[in-house]
Amino acid sequence: MSPALHAAISEALNRFAIRIVPEIVTQHNGVVIYAGGDDLLAALPLNTALQCAHELRKAFSSFDVLGARASASAGLVLAHQMENLRYVLGSVREAEKRSKNAGRDRLTLAILRRSGEHSFATCGWDYVPTLVNECDTFRDGYSDRWTYQLRRQLPVLEGLPEGAFRAEIGRLLARSEKRDMSFLQHWDGFVQLSGPAFKDFVALCQSASFIARGRD
Repeated sequence: MSPALHAAISEALNRFAIRIVPEIVTQHNGVVIYAGGDDLLAALPLNTALQCAHELRKAFSSFDVLGARASASAGLVLAHQMENLRYVLGSVREAEKRSKNAGRDRLTLAILRRSGEHSFATCGWDYVPTLVNECDTFRDGYSDRWTYQLRRQLPVLEGLPEGAFRAEIGRLLARSEKRDMSFLQHWDGFVQLSGPAFKDFVALCQSASFIARGRD
């Protein structure tokens, strides 16, 4: 890398950290804890964290920063305010590591439930708006029972072709009292972006329900 290019990248990253990050985080009612270069740590409310993460990702690859070819791997952890901070920070690092190991330019969402049941799920950034839409769906009272039934069946379903998994999603949705069949299209979009990762898809759906209900 030439000195001129290195200087230009450094300048763009400084602009991102000093000007753009605080503005976006503040707009989503969050607080920046650290921002330097391409490293960022912020605290956000449950109902704006996903949207903020997506806005930051878009800004990072904007013309004003590093351009459309730039990639970003990130971890987002949702935890109770009384959770041990050291453990939360460790979970953030683990989530970021999972994003990088999954192929980079991804978001890993971790849910640290007070019950002790924790989950990690990774998706492509383009899937995040769908995840936000799912939060709205569950917030409107649509059933999430099918996600728990699907989760219980994972040991069997993970050994079957993708088509069988999709068919089971449709069957469980059809039996739900208040259902949204668009989750089938969500699965199709997820596969295109992240591959047929059954466990991650189920965990993301349950995470959307968790966010919508505001549990803990």
